[in-house]
Amino acid sequence: MLTTERRCSYSKTLLLLWLISNMVFLIESRHSGSGRKGPPKRGPVYVVLGIQGRANAINALKKAGVTDPEKSLLYAYKNMPSFAAVMSESQAQSMKGVDGVVEVHKSRVAGGGK
Repeated sequence: MLTTERRCSYSKTLLLLWLISNMVFLIESRHSGSGRKGPPKRGPVYVVLGIQGRANAINALKKAGVTDPEKSLLYAYKNMPSFAAVMSESQAQSMKGVDGVVEVHKSRVAGGGK
């Protein structure tokens, strides 16, 4: 059996190893992109009015021909019939033909200006 001094030292070492492993895990998970997938960094941002909810927004992006709709979707709220996504001008034009879409605006705030 270990003496109290050794048990305390052993416990401190285990606690320190546990903390270090968790810190490394958290840092790696931030850099590897776990969690929500981010949008592409470049490209115009369009706000689409008339589609409500994330699943409906992803389906509308698929119908408009966006290759990776989950990555291009910036936000979609459950209680607001609008969403924002990174897409090309031709994809935004074809988005106007999707059922339920009322309007498509190019955003001037989130990288869509010029």
